[in-house]
Amino acid sequence: AFVLGGGTADGNSDAAEVLDVKSNDDGCDTRWRTMAGRLSSPRHAFEAVCVNKKLCDEEMMANNPALYAVGGWKYGSVSCEGVERLVFRHPAYEVPSEEFERHLLDDARWEQCAPLLLPRRLHSVAASADGSSIFVFGGYVDERRTTPSIEMYDVGLDEWHAVDELPHSENCPLVQAVAERGGFLIFPFSTERAEDKDAPKVLRYTPGSGEPFSLVLLSGHGEGNWRRQLRLPIANWHSFSATASTSLNKAFLVGGTIGGKWTNRSFELDLLTYEWTELPAMTFARRRLATLVLE
Repeated sequence: AFVLGGGTADGNSDAAEVLDVKSNDDGCDTRWRTMAGRLSSPRHAFEAVCVNKKLCDEEMMANNPALYAVGGWKYGSVSCEGVERLVFRHPAYEVPSEEFERHLLDDARWEQCAPLLLPRRLHSVAASADGSSIFVFGGYVDERRTTPSIEMYDVGLDEWHAVDELPHSENCPLVQAVAERGGFLIFPFSTERAEDKDAPKVLRYTPGSGEPFSLVLLSGHGEGNWRRQLRLPIANWHSFSATASTSLNKAFLVGGTIGGKWTNRSFELDLLTYEWTELPAMTFARRRLATLVLE
């Protein structure tokens, strides 16, 4: 597990920490350890994503996972275009060892990648299912202005391309997105004025298609023989985080604010039936958090 940057009592941080778990006679000794390699600048309100993609370098060609840190807010007033990655190239990656741990803590360094075309913060980042690209959705470009733009990063070419714009300005461009079936599901943030019946509609985004955005229609029929549309499970929901599990075929929406108040509620979406299930409450209410499923 990794923790990257963020806001602290002393200002923004550029530090990266790794959760170190060791077994001993008394059970497990767990502690956070700081990496020598730091992000290029202290910042918060950015996104990180893990990408599994075959990478070729002078030493090997292997399925090397990489962590990408994308965008954010630095110096308290500037949206950041910076993108950097940490690639697990060490031969011992597949079988964690003390040698790999030393490499990660002492020698591993973040590599600068091509910057975003449009600096932004509080955006959403999701990797394609095949690991070939990273998509960035919406966000703030400064303290007040948002952008609906979607950018795509080609992992192999180290290039960004402007590809689309988020629709429905009433709820977008503040969203969360997860990869699903050759595309993405987009969960728009709600507004504080929304009523229960106005919970935002979930969108399906299929890059490169003639009509990239579509509603997610549910099986069965509603009143008047109209098929129901998938919506968020509650209205007035903002600043939550979303992630997905390919092995479980489920997406998870966690935390945020409901009606302007911080919440510890979270929901699971079955990606086969599109049914929502509320999960047990988190210990603490939190917003603008990050979530990740390791598998």
